[in-house]
Amino acid sequence: MALISRYVGLAVVLLLLWWLLSGHHSVLMLSLGLLSVCLTLLLVHRMGLAFAEGPQHISHARLLYRLPLFWTKLFWLIVLSNLDMLLRLMGIRRLSPQTLTLELPFRSQLCKAIYANAITLTPGTASLELSEECLVVHYLSVEHSQALQAGHLAILVSRLEEKD
Repeated sequence: MALISRYVGLAVVLLLLWWLLSGHHSVLMLSLGLLSVCLTLLLVHRMGLAFAEGPQHISHARLLYRLPLFWTKLFWLIVLSNLDMLLRLMGIRRLSPQTLTLELPFRSQLCKAIYANAITLTPGTASLELSEECLVVHYLSVEHSQALQAGHLAILVSRLEEKD
């Protein structure tokens, strides 16, 4: 019974999120939103991702609480990186593309995926290969490499899995 209530809670959160982000109120669009949420719940269930327990998993409530701050800081990093790439494309700063292998300090698979996707979202960097222990990243400048090695983004992502 507790598992069913968790799925219902997840369905409500997903429906509200879909409705807020889509802005559509017609019956057809709401029906399609409901269908997409049902398919998402089916995939989550079949992949065994929902409500797993153990040290490598993150509390969904804690994650939802911490995501807005993470998104805000990530958005700011994306803006700064866009400005940096603009200067590089205009020839004001130098491009020096290379690859880098980063060790992953995260316990959960979710945080590893969030980290790799955050790197790819940031202009001038792209995640190439993600394994259990490391991530291969392509970057366009030495400054990007230094920022990744300094671990500011890794610290930001690791805060998502910290205990309260």
